Amino acid sequence: MESLLRIRAIARNTLIEALRQKVLNILLLFGVITIVSGFLFANFTLAEQFKFLKDFSIGAMSVFGLLIALMGTAQLLPGELESRTIYTILAKPVRRSEFLIGKYLGILALLATTILLMSIVFVGVLLVKEQSMIASEWRDAGPTPTAEIQAMAAENVKQIHKEARDPRLVQAVLLTYAKLSLVAGMALLVSTFATSAIFTVATTFLLYVIGHLESIARQAWLQGGTEVNPVSKVFLGVLSFLIPDMNTFNVIDEIIAGNAIPWSHSLNVLAYTGIYIFVVMAVSILIFNEREL
Repeated sequence: MESLLRIRAIARNTLIEALRQKVLNILLLFGVITIVSGFLFANFTLAEQFKFLKDFSIGAMSVFGLLIALMGTAQLLPGELESRTIYTILAKPVRRSEFLIGKYLGILALLATTILLMSIVFVGVLLVKEQSMIASEWRDAGPTPTAEIQAMAAENVKQIHKEARDPRLVQAVLLTYAKLSLVAGMALLVSTFATSAIFTVATTFLLYVIGHLESIARQAWLQGGTEVNPVSKVFLGVLSFLIPDMNTFNVIDEIIAGNAIPWSHSLNVLAYTGIYIFVVMAVSILIFNEREL
């Protein structure tokens, strides 16, 4: 219980310090502005308008969330070392593992706050667009519409409600948060042996890009028409273990496109993320315990 209280205190302090950083607040503000601006550009057909809004908004969450995850996590250990507060904390009965877990939970809380705020704005944009399109439908129907026009307008209104209040967006937002949590975990791992925040950001972003290309390269290698020797198979296996397959989260694009993705599949992706984060945290603790401060 005392260990949990220490971890909670470190996580709470990490969240408060992160919320005070102007750079992260500016990124969050730009993310919100970007989501709102999507309303101005969505002038297509009924289905295309909502698809654009969803794609644009979830994309903004991913991009600005990624920047916040990278910059917020990369500054954790270098900032503590520079201010020398880490020595004061670790001089107390605080284990290094508790310190690291608390820091990561603080970043997860920051990402949750970021995603929550942008999601609220996203829902607001969808509802405003919904009311605007419904009003436009009835206005186009005219003051004395025929029964056929009324039926057509009612069908369009029903479709608007369905697109604007799509419950599958909850899956997309959860998976986006999971993806950002995974990136933050990788950044924390790199920061345990990195000497600067810039190195952490650059290396983590490189791992992020490799994670997106990993499955494509592996598939091309295995289907190249030549027999893959055991050494290559071992290499591919080790690479798949060390670097997460970020294409796993492509299911977000499928959800936005309107395809029915069962919750079981999303839960499998979340489970994969949780297992990988557990492994990353375990390795991070091992490295941090051996690091000379």
